Amino acid sequence: MRLAHIDITGFQGIKTLSLALDEATTLIGENAWGRRSFLNALEKVMGPQGADARFEDSDFYQQSRQLNIALTFVERHGGHWRRLRYRPLRSVMWGRADGHMRLRLCWRAIKGQGSELTFVDASGQLLLNGKAAVRLARHLLTLHPLLRLGFPDTEHLEQSPWLKTLLENPEQFQEQALTQGLGAVKALLARYFTDPMPAKRPRDRLAMARQPINWEAIRTLEQVINQSASRQTRLALLGLFGVLMTRTEAQPVARLSRPLLLLDMPEARLHPVMLATFWSLVVQLPLNRLLITQSAELLGAQDLLAIRRLVRRQGELSCYQLKHPLREDDYRRIGFHLRVNRPASLFARGWLLVEGETEIWLMSELAHLSGVHLAAEGIRVIDFAQCGLKPLVHLARDMGIAVQVLCDGDEAGNRYASQVRGLLGGAAEASLTQLPAKDIEHFFYQEGYQALFHQLARWRGVEQPSAIIHAAISRQSKPELALRIAEEAGRRGKEGVPVLLRRLFSQLRQAALASAPKD
Repeated sequence: MRLAHIDITGFQGIKTLSLALDEATTLIGENAWGRRSFLNALEKVMGPQGADARFEDSDFYQQSRQLNIALTFVERHGGHWRRLRYRPLRSVMWGRADGHMRLRLCWRAIKGQGSELTFVDASGQLLLNGKAAVRLARHLLTLHPLLRLGFPDTEHLEQSPWLKTLLENPEQFQEQALTQGLGAVKALLARYFTDPMPAKRPRDRLAMARQPINWEAIRTLEQVINQSASRQTRLALLGLFGVLMTRTEAQPVARLSRPLLLLDMPEARLHPVMLATFWSLVVQLPLNRLLITQSAELLGAQDLLAIRRLVRRQGELSCYQLKHPLREDDYRRIGFHLRVNRPASLFARGWLLVEGETEIWLMSELAHLSGVHLAAEGIRVIDFAQCGLKPLVHLARDMGIAVQVLCDGDEAGNRYASQVRGLLGGAAEASLTQLPAKDIEHFFYQEGYQALFHQLARWRGVEQPSAIIHAAISRQSKPELALRIAEEAGRRGKEGVPVLLRRLFSQLRQAALASAPKD
């Protein structure tokens, strides 16, 4: 079985949270999303004393007098529940239409009155409580404990000199010690990871599109252990299991168990190159995996469907994920255009979608002149002509990212505007700005930049706006012309920014603020 859902109400900094988990899930969010409270909740109920968890007054959310934590487990494959290890739990299991058996374990505490642990069914009806529930919970949590992978603090490192040398001065780690350490890793694998290692299969095109950065290992764990890998890879493997061993010494893991491996921002202590090596080894472990990260590169190596974006508003944690499947071609477009070339975009609060490179060069400078610092407001400017507008708006909507679309006034711009209205319905007009001109160059020409265009085109004839603009582009290129316009706007100051764009930046800032975490 695996952990499939977590529900939390009234615990520490979390008013409410409902989080669905995959076999491997990735959580992203700003610093204030409630990460510490979430980690504390998991450690409280899935740690060594989880079945006997007791809650202090400090565990209750603000003025709340009651807290609830519920864990829902589901079998990984049909019929998995028949395994001998799950026999004691069959009385509290229940099924769904998908044919997979489930069980739900709940903790309920009332301030000043103690706590209760129960098993309930799909509708929340009681199946088991009291001492019998505690006994079954101990068995369940022995099979599926929390194994939090974090780097040891200085005190723990002093107690493990070999691990201290490995993590802090790997170049000084002796080859003999490395060989001996990998022998211990082999024994650890045989004892704790009894499920077969995932078979290494070629990735199909859909997997490539949904998970565009491939950090899979070239060699299996067995090959690394048997010296068929670089020294760096073998050091990374020993470091990974060294940290795991320090955890299992403090919290022994039972044979036949399948822990939930929790990785809390592994990028904080690892160079990007070592992070890639480390991750290529982690994904080979046959474990339920939960990753919390702020690394754009590591995020690109995760399946798009497994990413959860968490936003906190007055204690309530909203969880966003891609709910509506995309076409295979759209996964590919997003994979290349966004996740490979703009990997930090999923961390943004808002997106300003523009047609091309010209607008990208202009928007950041003009927003700054208007008093809006896009990067500091969590806003990314993304060109959509190559990727297509629909998949980007679709993704932003599902992930809770505010979106503003700027398009031209020509025939193509009309099509883009129609797409936005079709995707966003009644909210479209607040998210759409269409230029009252055929393109951005004609718009600025009409907004008082004629003299600049005349100068760049070296125009001396009769006033012909389109011909003048074409001549200016021919002599400069469109991106260079955009920089010249931004430069001229900088000389003019805020008044050099057209009113339409100032209004756009203001709307975008307000939308991004609405997506920001709030206490």
